[in-house]
Amino acid sequence: MQIYASLPQDGSRKEFRRLVGYEKTEELKPGEKEMLNIVLPAKAFASFLEEQQEWRIQAGAYGIWIGNSLSEAKLSAGVKVSADVMMEKTKKLEDHSEVVEIKDCAEELCRRAEGWTALLEELPNVSFEPEAEEKKVCRFPEETEIPVEDLISLLYGNMSEIRSTLGASGIKVPGTAGETSEALLDQYGIPSLIMADGPAGIRLQQTYEVDREKDTVYGTGVLGSLENGYLVGKKDHEGAERYYQYCTAFPVGTALAQSWNKKLMEQFGRKVAAEMEEFHINLWLAPGLNIHRNPLCGRNFEYYSEDPFLAGTLATAVTRGVQSRRGCGVTIKHFACDNQEELHVKSGDLTEL
Repeated sequence: MQIYASLPQDGSRKEFRRLVGYEKTEELKPGEKEMLNIVLPAKAFASFLEEQQEWRIQAGAYGIWIGNSLSEAKLSAGVKVSADVMMEKTKKLEDHSEVVEIKDCAEELCRRAEGWTALLEELPNVSFEPEAEEKKVCRFPEETEIPVEDLISLLYGNMSEIRSTLGASGIKVPGTAGETSEALLDQYGIPSLIMADGPAGIRLQQTYEVDREKDTVYGTGVLGSLENGYLVGKKDHEGAERYYQYCTAFPVGTALAQSWNKKLMEQFGRKVAAEMEEFHINLWLAPGLNIHRNPLCGRNFEYYSEDPFLAGTLATAVTRGVQSRRGCGVTIKHFACDNQEELHVKSGDLTEL
């Protein structure tokens, strides 16, 4: 079941309807019913005002649409807000890029809003008095006895000389994306963290060789981690033993999102965590919650949806599943720097560093 909201149209850019809540029923037999309790977060009704740099729930009438899809959703109720309420104040970062204006549909949206607001008189209506969100204060950790100069080593990782730095530079677990430095292990007992790429499960090198006499691990770099090494072939080294490591190939993010099932996504996260523990992986470079903005994006398969609410709630469920197992963490991506397709190769995935 999906719930959409239509917001008051005041001439600013707002979508006609937005997803504000959804839940999945259990598998029902013909004629069976199930009661669903869907909680709508207040901030889902807020709009971002760019000039004021704030999220605000604006006064006016809101339409509530209910159905099993956007196309089937019916206007079912109204919500009335008496006064504007600022939910969150943000700070504008320096921006020197040119803003490309999009087609202004405000007049058309206002005209459509007149149609559904007129129907609210015949439907149930409730009053809603939103409250501003409590400001979250980020506290710095307590000062450590480790000198700042020594902590600098945490900013770089252990890089293998025989591997590409593109997603497969791990040493301890062949095929992993990389690992943090061990420079603080002996003196301070801080071990390195091993990171594996995603998002369709953890990505490792399926096979590798170990020469114990030479204390050498033979890997094949990033290409050896793709398509089970099909792109590079297999080379045997004299005196080395060959090992295999198999991970589950889960469906990609876009396919998983079609389930609209938060419970299933959390189970998926738990399964990933089980394999992370098996292979001694600390951080999973996933989930990806970028919204689908452009079909030219070569990483759209990693992401869940063009809808930010759906993408965010599903990524939350996956995160909850992975981090339910002690010692397993996620790195949600990409919060910034990976949303443009023009000159994309120059923008870089800085948020994965």
